[in-house]
Amino acid sequence: MLSQTALSLLAWSSVLSLGSSYILPHGAGKQVLDTLMKRATDPTELDWVKNVLVVGDSYTAAIGAGTPLGGFPTNDWSCARYDQGYPTVLKDKIGPSIKKFVYKACSGDRSEGIYKQVTDVTDSDFNLALLTAGGNDLCLAGMIKACVLVPFDGDAVCDTVIKKAEENIKTILKPNIKSILLKLNDRMAKDSVVVMLGYAQFFNTDNEDVCTKNQDWTQAIPFMNFWGKKGIPLDIALRKRLNNLVIGINDATKEVIRDVRDNGNVKYKLKYADWDKWAYQVVRGQYCDPQGDGTYPDAKQPDLHFFKPDTKIPPWQSELRKRAMDAYNETSMEEVHAHIIYDSILYNSPDPRAAALHALDPRDAPSPPGCPGDGTIASKLSLPDVWAKWFHPNEKGHMTMASFAMDAIVKGRAEVLGQGETCNIRKDEFKCWSADGSRGYVHPKVMDGNFRDFCSTLDAPKNEINWKRSKTYQTGTPDEATVSLELDNGVGSFDKELCLNSFNKIVNGCDEKTADNPMIWKSGGKWVRGDYTYRIDVKRSNRKWPYYKEPIGDCRSEYKFVLNSIFIHGGGWATADFGQDTLKKRAGACIGSTPTSWKFWYYDQPDKDGYEWAASFNTPVFTRSRCFDNDKVPNESGGHVGGCGGTG
Repeated sequence: MLSQTALSLLAWSSVLSLGSSYILPHGAGKQVLDTLMKRATDPTELDWVKNVLVVGDSYTAAIGAGTPLGGFPTNDWSCARYDQGYPTVLKDKIGPSIKKFVYKACSGDRSEGIYKQVTDVTDSDFNLALLTAGGNDLCLAGMIKACVLVPFDGDAVCDTVIKKAEENIKTILKPNIKSILLKLNDRMAKDSVVVMLGYAQFFNTDNEDVCTKNQDWTQAIPFMNFWGKKGIPLDIALRKRLNNLVIGINDATKEVIRDVRDNGNVKYKLKYADWDKWAYQVVRGQYCDPQGDGTYPDAKQPDLHFFKPDTKIPPWQSELRKRAMDAYNETSMEEVHAHIIYDSILYNSPDPRAAALHALDPRDAPSPPGCPGDGTIASKLSLPDVWAKWFHPNEKGHMTMASFAMDAIVKGRAEVLGQGETCNIRKDEFKCWSADGSRGYVHPKVMDGNFRDFCSTLDAPKNEINWKRSKTYQTGTPDEATVSLELDNGVGSFDKELCLNSFNKIVNGCDEKTADNPMIWKSGGKWVRGDYTYRIDVKRSNRKWPYYKEPIGDCRSEYKFVLNSIFIHGGGWATADFGQDTLKKRAGACIGSTPTSWKFWYYDQPDKDGYEWAASFNTPVFTRSRCFDNDKVPNESGGHVGGCGGTG
């Protein structure tokens, strides 16, 4: 079944793709691509797709995504083609109009290998071709080995392979890709469409410690760390450098595509599907994301778009791994085994046939990349896909690729029909209330909990269209807000995953941590995604302005025989629950009993000191010093009062 979130990407794909400011009409979830199929009067009618050719590297072979196609010793098996890759998703979605589906993409192939995939095809009647190419020309596998997974040979070795990749981007990459695209012209029918997909940046770069401490990639493969050397840290600088290579290959690919369109004299329409920004601008799909914990799959980062090893390293586990590594140091044979094992995990074997082809026809055939390690015994071995799939798109990644590819197919068909982008008639509308000058805001944890509850508990009508549902949270508090979803244009289906994704974008895409908003207060906003309008409205607009940069408060205590009477003001904390689950619960836990004579009230607006509420209650005598003078209870409640004055 297609991922609902991924199918909804069509709503964003045009916005994020090359040179487009419009999106296609869409519904939600699985209806998105179905809707495209039904529009017989425009380019979204895909009955013209009869014969499909799929070539490329492991990103198109879809290594690891779903279940392997074919069985040993078929080419599907040897090339690690899988049934949940973007080509198969598109094949299933286009449907019975497809009469011929030639799947040649092969994991590990470099440009010269992909060129040969095309030359090995003898038919010349393909209406649609799909491909990725160029990643292996950057010596990607060797780079991952030397810089990320087994980075124990030092900075110089990592730097060497990165510099080789940078050199190849400047020298061989563009002519190699162009050779493939020009060779495809001999295989395509008139008025056909070729879609080339780009790659996506692997690493989040928001936090230095995430992939050097909490998710230590140098510990991901413990039986390979036996040299007693310190691994290269996967710090922000290295992550940015690796991301820049992905940006480099994508930019080079776009440049080649423009060249082929303008000067290639090809009979097909050539489109580029750029899914890179989706993985980090819309969903949290990258490695080293602060939201995740390093496991795989990661419940805290459900939108991760790539396969990965487990990099969550608790302290006790680190010590056990260290002991295991020490044991491996005892024999030199382990070093041999480790080199053989690792070098074949992602290190793509050179193709002697392709090298010979280039020697015979240097004008057309791509140039070999000359990656460090080519020709070694280790580079010619192979390992199970369970390891080889690391640093490749997982099923969610392929659903994203399929959605952007579908958008490119429709755009290509529009060009064939002479319509350009005219079929993309509906704009997306995304608004942040803070950008519009709103002074209303809500605590981030409260806002996050609200939209998740709304999407998880929404009672969508079964046989109704154009419906609206809304729910107000934290009524009567400074954090009061209304979450709503409205459908129009004859739409009636509800998709929980799409709902969560949309509100998450509003909440976390509008308001981020800044010097002016260090507590990351959330102001809400609106996202019109085609026929679906997601909206969060904050009621109060008269809170302290500018934002609270830290919680504030004061505390007074009065001695009353066997009791202390406590009076607290606060602002920027306990803003949603009348103090029940924050102040009252924490006070009760500290004093060992429920506070008596409890009173809590919110002000209609902050007072002159910025306080939003007041609370009064009684506690047993002698509890003030351990619970309030030291700020224990306020701190545990998310606030601060700076001690408690008075007589109690």
